[in-house]
Amino acid sequence: MTPRRNNIIKALHGWKGETAAVPKLSEDGLQRQCITWFASQYPHLWKAKRLHSVPNGGKRNKVTAAILKATGQVRGVFDLHLTIPKGRWAGMLIESKVGKNKLSEDQEIFMREHENEYYCCVVRSLDDFMREIKNYLNTKS
Repeated sequence: MTPRRNNIIKALHGWKGETAAVPKLSEDGLQRQCITWFASQYPHLWKAKRLHSVPNGGKRNKVTAAILKATGQVRGVFDLHLTIPKGRWAGMLIESKVGKNKLSEDQEIFMREHENEYYCCVVRSLDDFMREIKNYLNTKS
């Protein structure tokens, strides 16, 4: 495999770093894994657009950042939203983190402001995501 093709494959799967022995998963990579699993396990919910991402964060130029801010993008909003009410919850808000990454101050505020109405969670692996989704979807309505 050529180095360029190897880098493309790494990028598609969300791997960072140069070491082949212990690749590092990015938050984007984790989120892609979660979306892929959800779409395969719950195709009816995926087709109904019940799980979606909020493109928040990342590096942008000043003009793009200003446009996004003017159109309602705010800092700290969690990565994934599952728009299915369950039990006492209006929906589920999911933040992806890897390694030792922690919630930002804006994300902490977002969680505090929403945790009484929404089921909020932080996932650090695909296993975490699968467990949280299954637990939430099994909540009695």
